[in-house]
Amino acid sequence: MHRGGHLEPVLLGQLERIDAVKEELGPSFDCETIDVRYDPRRRTTYAEELHELRGRKGLTEEDAVRLLKSTTYFAPMMVRMGDADGYLGGVSHHYPDIVRPCLHTIGPDPDSHRIVGTYMMTVNGQLMFIGDATINIYPDSRTLAEIAVQTAKVAPRVSGSSRRLQCSRSRTSGPLGSYARIG
Repeated sequence: MHRGGHLEPVLLGQLERIDAVKEELGPSFDCETIDVRYDPRRRTTYAEELHELRGRKGLTEEDAVRLLKSTTYFAPMMVRMGDADGYLGGVSHHYPDIVRPCLHTIGPDPDSHRIVGTYMMTVNGQLMFIGDATINIYPDSRTLAEIAVQTAKVAPRVSGSSRRLQCSRSRTSGPLGSYARIG
């Protein structure tokens, strides 16, 4: 959660594993932890909301409760319900397994024409936001522009200050190893 200019992490997962990692990091690392398997929101408000969102697609209330046992659904639902400001995930999951639950819970930006992936990195103490074409394999020039605009919108919301935007155009390898056609 974002409070007073600082982001406060909320760690999701099995408490035993989280506590072991926190112990390795030392006593200065203190934050809220949630074991999604036992959080009451999983069976109540979150499950009801997920069922409301996905019921027409065949998702039952029982399915919603089951999906919310996973951090990949619980975390974006926290964002949707206003219990978190953002979600960092993907280190131990495949990219589509992170994106799909976000689309099912938070949904796309209604002002966007495309879904855009944005990465946040620190390099030599500098915070960088990288708009990436991981979702749009062969982006045309309009899609590249949308990636830049959406990334530029994310940066100040997360960092609290405006950022300079640099657009770089490069060839990237496509899904079969051939060079992707860009613009």
